[in-house]
Amino acid sequence: MAQVKDPMTASDEATSRELRDDIRRTRAQMDVTVDAIEDKLTPGELFHEAWTLMRGGSSSSVNRVLRIARRHPMPAAIISLGLGWMVYEGSGDQRREVTGRRRRAARYGR
Repeated sequence: MAQVKDPMTASDEATSRELRDDIRRTRAQMDVTVDAIEDKLTPGELFHEAWTLMRGGSSSSVNRVLRIARRHPMPAAIISLGLGWMVYEGSGDQRREVTGRRRRAARYGR
């Protein structure tokens, strides 16, 4: 019959301090990843990507987008509203973004 180890007394179990440190490191890594994603999703970056796609393609790309928007006006309106909101929010005070990053960095000990 196999012996069952008590996880609370097993010597190979990580201590609560080690677990907290591991969680803290994981959170810090996730913050870096989220910050990188935020940088990629700025209105300017999205506009640049869209411009590159449109410029690199032909007028058929623009016509296709317009045709889809005419066939599905409600989703197109919602997307346009969302993009407008994103541009409006992105044009606001950049200090909020820096302050938020500093707050997260201080919280997780970076």
